[in-house]
Amino acid sequence: CIRTAFIITSVDGSPEGSTLHFDQSFALRTTSGFAKGLYLTSDKPRFLKRAKKSGLQDVYLDDTLSVLSWWKISHFDPQERFESEGLPVPANEKVLVVHCMTNEGLAVLSEKLLWTDYGREYEVVAHTFLDTHRAEQDVNFWILGTCDPAGVGLLFLRHLQLEHVQQPT
Repeated sequence: CIRTAFIITSVDGSPEGSTLHFDQSFALRTTSGFAKGLYLTSDKPRFLKRAKKSGLQDVYLDDTLSVLSWWKISHFDPQERFESEGLPVPANEKVLVVHCMTNEGLAVLSEKLLWTDYGREYEVVAHTFLDTHRAEQDVNFWILGTCDPAGVGLLFLRHLQLEHVQQPT
């Protein structure tokens, strides 16, 4: 769905087409087909600024690129995080998306449903859910796909070309 697709955008001056690395800051921007130029943003929870259902750190779209819109990728396995720092992020593999300012993981709460103009949707928050071994839970894991035809990795893109994408019938 184009509404839930984002473009990885450089915030550190990396050139377009360069590879994204673990622990490198980036922004997630909406594609040109939906609300062009909005950034996935989050901030520390405040009395009146929290996620609607859970009360956790809210995640929202904003038209201003700021430090509140900066995210980074961490290896999903805590034992591999230190060794993976600076390595290229592989596409189509499980990772953590972490908010740079608050160090909270991006999470989808399937038990918290919101009614929107598009129907029922899961609540998205920035919160790191840990198990009894202090490892992240499944709600914090993401798989980042790529529009790179070779499928070799995640790249910084300024524009997304959707000419050859087939829509389901």
